[in-house]
Amino acid sequence: MKVMRLSIFTLLMATLLSGCGSSSGTETGTETGSIQTLKGAWQVSCTMDEDGDFFDANTIYDDENLQYFIRHYSDNTCQNMKFRVQITGSYTLGDDLTLSSGDIVTKLSQDIVSYQVAYYDLTVISSLNNIQRCDHSEWSPGEFQEISDCEFFGIDQESFTKDVVKIENNQMGFGDFDYIGGNGYPTQLEGEVFSYQQPTELEGKWLQGCRIEGNASYRRSLEFIGNTAFIEKSGYSDTSCDEK
Repeated sequence: MKVMRLSIFTLLMATLLSGCGSSSGTETGTETGSIQTLKGAWQVSCTMDEDGDFFDANTIYDDENLQYFIRHYSDNTCQNMKFRVQITGSYTLGDDLTLSSGDIVTKLSQDIVSYQVAYYDLTVISSLNNIQRCDHSEWSPGEFQEISDCEFFGIDQESFTKDVVKIENNQMGFGDFDYIGGNGYPTQLEGEVFSYQQPTELEGKWLQGCRIEGNASYRRSLEFIGNTAFIEKSGYSDTSCDEK
């Protein structure tokens, strides 16, 4: 799964899972895939990408749906968050492919229905609001905005469609979209791998009741995925948490 990057200063976002690189190597198909399910929570711990930026990520699969979370930081301990992305959709597994490297992978088809981003840098947020980027004028720290149809971010939905996946020793690897074969699938694997996270008793999403603050209101949600917790706060213009 290709990592998305963003320049805080230019506000130019690269497309997740995209690439127009040349093909490398060949692959052969089999009639049935060896991976029958991706179900579970998978995690990439704090690491540095090829551009020198630091990030961590989680991806969650159930029987047919997926959620992907990536968080970018300004420090090498992944404490000071710059922005985060949340992607949701559905997926299906297909046949096996044998890459020229000898890796046996399984075709992964994805249909993305939502692509959201939340910023934490106040300068970036002010700029987004001033120009009403993506027709939004209510960008606020940590709050997601839908950008799948926003021309500025250049989200190429077709680039999500075809991927490959390999699972070995509780580690999951995805295709490198800098190397695409004639069939549209990656011919190499990415260097980053996701590690399987054992569920805990807290696994799932927990929603706080509506809290009134003056003439407005808010509620928080807390989601546990493996050994990671995500906190989200949503604000409302009324006192019943109905109107954004």
